[in-house]
Amino acid sequence: MKSKIITSLFTIILVSISSSSCSNNHIFGCDSTTTNPSVPLQDLLAFPDKVDIEGNKFELEIPNYISRDSGGGSVSSIPFIKASGDCLRFNINVISKANNVRLPSTYTVESFWFINDKDVWEKSLRNYSAQSTIDIDGGPKWSGTGLYGVVKIIDNKGKTFFIKSGKVDISLIF
Repeated sequence: MKSKIITSLFTIILVSISSSSCSNNHIFGCDSTTTNPSVPLQDLLAFPDKVDIEGNKFELEIPNYISRDSGGGSVSSIPFIKASGDCLRFNINVISKANNVRLPSTYTVESFWFINDKDVWEKSLRNYSAQSTIDIDGGPKWSGTGLYGVVKIIDNKGKTFFIKSGKVDISLIF
């Protein structure tokens, strides 16, 4: 009897978590897209793919091909709770490929946007040194082709730069 009560309570808790997560578009801990990004979509798409900083042409480097688990199975063998797959996770770099130079330490990467058609996912990256690889995680559960990333870079005097990546494809692994 005690075992049935515990199993029932566990099931109710899991269903509640699943339902409440779905209602606010944060399914199992992944961030949702925004309908009102801090920079308008048309501006994000218009930013250049290279910017000149201290005599070097810097660009945003994102893997051309990102894959994520589709989550085709069920969670912990509970058949009515379906896994929804992994959140997007990948690394970005801001680099001058021609000279293999990273941004000077007086620059920081403040924000990152990922664009899928008209959907935009925004992540604050405050205090990330542009000299290191930046780990992007908790992204939306997208798949598709022709997505773009954009970073906002700020120097120690407050000057702002935006760089848009080339096209990125995301595929699902089953």
